[in-house]
Amino acid sequence: MLERLVLAAIPDNLASQCRFGGCRNGELILIATNSTQASQLRFHQRAILPRLREHEAFSQVWRIRVRVAHWHGGAPRSNRERPTLSIKNARLLEEVAGHTEDQGLRTILLRLASRAEGGGDSDPTQ
Repeated sequence: MLERLVLAAIPDNLASQCRFGGCRNGELILIATNSTQASQLRFHQRAILPRLREHEAFSQVWRIRVRVAHWHGGAPRSNRERPTLSIKNARLLEEVAGHTEDQGLRTILLRLASRAEGGGDSDPTQ
């Protein structure tokens, strides 16, 4: 959700080439794919900052820092298709959970197994 707010405040020609890197101590971090995009983001930061401050989550942001990092996936994480868990792998997770003494780990394994393609037949509360 925060990434969408940030990308909406950035000019369209730059938004597709950058990602939200985080926000801490009044500093918003943007990650650009290359130095050219980073320079453009730095140039537009005075226009971007007031748009961001309109949202309560970014009301205390006073500085934008732009970093350059290359990524291979084109779409933001929230828009990517998530991989599916096969029923065979779900059964293997259930089997491992059955042999696990740690109750917390068992619960997590069963919850993960329940996300199989056809839905799992396990109950994470057991």
